[in-house]
Amino acid sequence: MTRKIDFNVFPPIAKNKERQIRYASHTDSAIFSIYASELSDNYENYLKQLSLGDVVLAYRGGIGYNVPFAKSLFDEIRGRGACRVICLDISGFFDNIPHEIIKNNLCSVLGDRRLRDDWFKIFNRVTKYEYVLREPLKAKLGKLKGPRICEIETFRRVVRPLIQVNGNKYGIPQGTPLSGLLANISMVNFGELYTLLPRHFRP
Repeated sequence: MTRKIDFNVFPPIAKNKERQIRYASHTDSAIFSIYASELSDNYENYLKQLSLGDVVLAYRGGIGYNVPFAKSLFDEIRGRGACRVICLDISGFFDNIPHEIIKNNLCSVLGDRRLRDDWFKIFNRVTKYEYVLREPLKAKLGKLKGPRICEIETFRRVVRPLIQVNGNKYGIPQGTPLSGLLANISMVNFGELYTLLPRHFRP
Protein backbone atom coordinates (compact mmCIF):
# COMPACT_ATOMS: atom_id res chain seq x y z
CA MET A 1 0.00 0.00 0.00
CA THR A 2 1.31 3.48 -0.87
CA ARG A 3 0.08 6.97 -0.06
CA LYS A 4 -1.20 9.23 -2.81
CA ILE A 5 -1.90 12.96 -2.44
CA ASP A 6 -5.19 14.36 -3.78
CA PHE A 7 -4.48 17.97 -4.80
CA ASN A 8 -8.00 18.54 -6.14
CA VAL A 9 -9.12 19.61 -2.67
CA PHE A 10 -7.72 22.05 -0.15
CA PRO A 11 -6.02 21.20 2.04
CA PRO A 12 -4.65 18.24 0.02
CA ILE A 13 -5.70 14.84 1.35
CA ALA A 14 -3.40 11.83 1.57
CA LYS A 15 -5.14 8.74 0.27
CA ASN A 16 -3.97 5.15 0.51
CA LYS A 17 -3.48 3.47 -2.85
CA GLU A 18 -3.74 -0.31 -2.82
CA ARG A 19 -0.86 -2.14 -4.47
CA GLN A 20 -0.22 -5.88 -4.47
CA ILE A 21 3.40 -5.96 -3.27
CA ARG A 22 5.04 -9.39 -3.34
CA TYR A 23 8.45 -9.80 -1.77
CA ALA A 24 10.91 -12.44 -2.94
CA SER A 25 12.59 -14.88 -0.57
CA HIS A 26 16.10 -14.02 0.61
CA THR A 27 17.67 -16.49 -1.82
CA ASP A 28 15.60 -15.33 -4.80
CA SER A 29 16.27 -11.67 -3.93
CA ALA A 30 20.01 -12.29 -3.91
CA ILE A 31 19.89 -14.06 -7.27
CA PHE A 32 17.56 -11.48 -8.81
CA SER A 33 19.87 -8.69 -7.62
CA ILE A 34 22.83 -10.20 -9.46
CA TYR A 35 20.86 -10.47 -12.68
CA ALA A 36 19.35 -7.01 -12.20
CA SER A 37 22.87 -5.56 -12.05
CA GLU A 38 23.83 -7.23 -15.33
CA LEU A 39 20.55 -6.29 -16.98
CA SER A 40 20.78 -2.68 -15.82
CA ASP A 41 24.08 -2.19 -17.67
CA ASN A 42 22.59 -3.65 -20.85
CA TYR A 43 19.47 -1.53 -20.47
CA GLU A 44 21.43 1.69 -20.03
CA ASN A 45 23.44 0.93 -23.18
CA TYR A 46 20.23 0.12 -25.04
CA LEU A 47 18.71 3.47 -24.04
CA LYS A 48 21.83 5.28 -25.26
CA GLN A 49 21.61 3.54 -28.63
CA LEU A 50 18.00 4.72 -28.99
CA SER A 51 18.74 8.22 -27.62
CA LEU A 52 16.22 7.60 -24.83
CA GLY A 53 18.53 8.23 -21.88
CA ASP A 54 16.80 11.53 -21.06
CA VAL A 55 13.29 10.19 -21.60
CA VAL A 56 12.96 7.17 -19.32
CA LEU A 57 13.16 8.08 -15.63
CA ALA A 58 11.51 5.39 -13.50
CA TYR A 59 13.42 2.49 -11.91
CA ARG A 60 16.86 3.73 -12.95
CA GLY A 61 19.74 4.41 -10.61
CA GLY A 62 22.25 7.25 -10.66
CA ILE A 63 20.20 9.72 -12.70
CA GLY A 64 18.72 11.88 -9.93
CA TYR A 65 15.34 11.95 -8.24
CA ASN A 66 11.75 13.03 -8.90
CA VAL A 67 11.74 16.66 -7.75
CA PRO A 68 14.26 18.00 -10.33
CA PHE A 69 12.58 15.88 -13.03
CA ALA A 70 9.18 17.36 -12.20
CA LYS A 71 10.61 20.90 -12.24
CA SER A 72 12.27 20.37 -15.62
CA LEU A 73 8.93 19.12 -16.98
CA PHE A 74 7.04 22.17 -15.74
CA ASP A 75 9.80 24.44 -17.10
CA GLU A 76 9.46 22.72 -20.47
CA ILE A 77 5.68 23.22 -20.48
CA ARG A 78 6.04 26.92 -19.60
CA GLY A 79 8.66 27.37 -22.30
CA ARG A 80 6.47 25.81 -24.95
CA GLY A 81 3.40 27.83 -24.05
CA ALA A 82 0.57 26.30 -26.07
CA CYS A 83 0.92 22.54 -25.72
CA ARG A 84 -0.87 19.49 -24.40
CA VAL A 85 0.43 17.19 -21.69
CA ILE A 86 -0.84 13.66 -21.24
CA CYS A 87 -0.75 12.29 -17.66
CA LEU A 88 -1.48 8.60 -17.14
CA ASP A 89 -1.71 6.52 -13.98
CA ILE A 90 -2.08 2.91 -15.10
CA SER A 91 -3.78 0.71 -12.53
CA GLY A 92 -2.42 -2.81 -12.11
CA PHE A 93 0.43 -2.23 -14.53
CA PHE A 94 2.77 -4.90 -13.14
CA ASP A 95 -0.11 -7.36 -12.84
CA ASN A 96 -0.96 -7.16 -16.53
CA ILE A 97 2.31 -7.01 -18.48
CA PRO A 98 2.20 -9.73 -21.18
CA HIS A 99 5.02 -12.24 -20.70
CA GLU A 100 5.66 -12.49 -24.44
CA ILE A 101 6.45 -8.77 -24.60
CA ILE A 102 8.85 -9.04 -21.65
CA LYS A 103 10.59 -12.01 -23.25
CA ASN A 104 10.97 -10.41 -26.68
CA ASN A 105 12.17 -7.08 -25.31
CA LEU A 106 14.51 -8.81 -22.87
CA CYS A 107 16.17 -10.57 -25.80
CA SER A 108 16.58 -7.22 -27.57
CA VAL A 109 18.13 -5.53 -24.53
CA LEU A 110 20.48 -8.47 -23.89
CA GLY A 111 21.42 -8.56 -27.58
CA ASP A 112 20.40 -12.20 -28.01
CA ARG A 113 18.02 -13.84 -30.46
CA ARG A 114 16.81 -16.13 -27.68
CA LEU A 115 17.27 -16.12 -23.92
CA ARG A 116 20.28 -17.93 -22.54
CA ASP A 117 19.43 -20.93 -20.36
CA ASP A 118 20.13 -19.06 -17.13
CA TRP A 119 18.09 -16.03 -18.22
CA PHE A 120 15.25 -18.30 -19.31
CA LYS A 121 15.13 -19.79 -15.80
CA ILE A 122 15.11 -16.29 -14.29
CA PHE A 123 12.35 -15.25 -16.71
CA ASN A 124 10.24 -18.27 -15.72
CA ARG A 125 10.86 -17.65 -12.04
CA VAL A 126 9.60 -14.07 -12.31
CA THR A 127 6.64 -14.71 -14.61
CA LYS A 128 5.45 -18.03 -13.13
CA TYR A 129 6.03 -16.75 -9.64
CA GLU A 130 4.84 -18.55 -6.53
CA TYR A 131 3.41 -16.63 -3.61
CA VAL A 132 1.62 -16.90 -0.28
CA LEU A 133 -0.93 -14.29 0.77
CA ARG A 134 -0.22 -12.59 4.08
CA GLU A 135 -3.63 -12.93 5.74
CA PRO A 136 -4.07 -16.72 5.26
CA LEU A 137 -0.49 -17.12 6.48
CA LYS A 138 -1.20 -15.06 9.61
CA ALA A 139 -4.32 -17.13 10.22
CA LYS A 140 -2.17 -20.27 10.30
CA LEU A 141 0.95 -18.97 12.06
CA GLY A 142 -0.29 -16.00 14.09
CA LYS A 143 1.58 -12.68 14.11
CA LEU A 144 4.46 -12.71 11.63
CA LYS A 145 7.73 -11.43 13.04
CA GLY A 146 11.45 -11.86 12.65
CA PRO A 147 13.53 -12.61 9.54
CA ARG A 148 12.34 -16.23 9.52
CA ILE A 149 8.64 -16.80 10.03
CA CYS A 150 8.81 -20.54 10.73
CA GLU A 151 10.97 -23.64 10.78
CA ILE A 152 11.34 -25.89 7.75
CA GLU A 153 8.96 -28.57 9.09
CA THR A 154 6.28 -25.97 9.75
CA PHE A 155 6.85 -24.60 6.26
CA ARG A 156 6.32 -28.01 4.69
CA ARG A 157 3.26 -28.80 6.78
CA VAL A 158 1.53 -25.39 7.01
CA VAL A 159 2.91 -22.95 4.44
CA ARG A 160 3.40 -25.15 1.39
CA PRO A 161 -0.35 -25.89 0.99
CA LEU A 162 -0.97 -22.11 0.87
CA ILE A 163 1.40 -21.52 -2.07
CA GLN A 164 -0.26 -20.16 -5.20
CA VAL A 165 1.28 -19.94 -8.68
CA ASN A 166 0.71 -17.30 -11.34
CA GLY A 167 -0.68 -19.41 -14.18
CA ASN A 168 -1.49 -16.44 -16.39
CA LYS A 169 0.48 -15.41 -19.46
CA TYR A 170 0.79 -11.94 -18.01
CA GLY A 171 1.83 -10.27 -14.77
CA ILE A 172 4.99 -10.07 -12.69
CA PRO A 173 5.28 -9.50 -8.94
CA GLN A 174 5.86 -5.90 -7.85
CA GLY A 175 8.56 -5.95 -5.19
CA THR A 176 11.48 -8.03 -6.48
CA PRO A 177 14.87 -6.52 -7.43
CA LEU A 178 14.09 -7.26 -11.10
CA SER A 179 10.47 -6.10 -11.29
CA GLY A 180 10.94 -2.39 -12.01
CA LEU A 181 13.60 -3.04 -14.63
CA LEU A 182 11.48 -5.64 -16.41
CA ALA A 183 8.52 -3.25 -16.34
CA ASN A 184 10.69 -0.61 -18.03
CA ILE A 185 11.91 -3.11 -20.60
CA SER A 186 8.34 -4.09 -21.41
CA MET A 187 7.81 -0.46 -22.50
CA VAL A 188 10.88 -0.24 -24.76
CA ASN A 189 8.82 -0.25 -27.95
CA PHE A 190 6.62 2.52 -26.57
CA GLY A 191 9.75 4.56 -25.89
CA GLU A 192 11.00 3.99 -29.42
CA LEU A 193 7.93 5.84 -30.72
CA TYR A 194 9.50 8.96 -29.22
CA THR A 195 12.40 8.69 -31.66
CA LEU A 196 9.91 8.76 -34.56
CA LEU A 197 8.39 12.08 -33.53
CA PRO A 198 9.34 15.16 -35.59
CA ARG A 199 12.03 17.09 -33.73
CA HIS A 200 9.79 20.10 -33.08
CA PHE A 201 7.58 17.84 -30.94
CA ARG A 202 10.48 16.75 -28.73
CA PRO A 203 11.87 18.60 -25.71
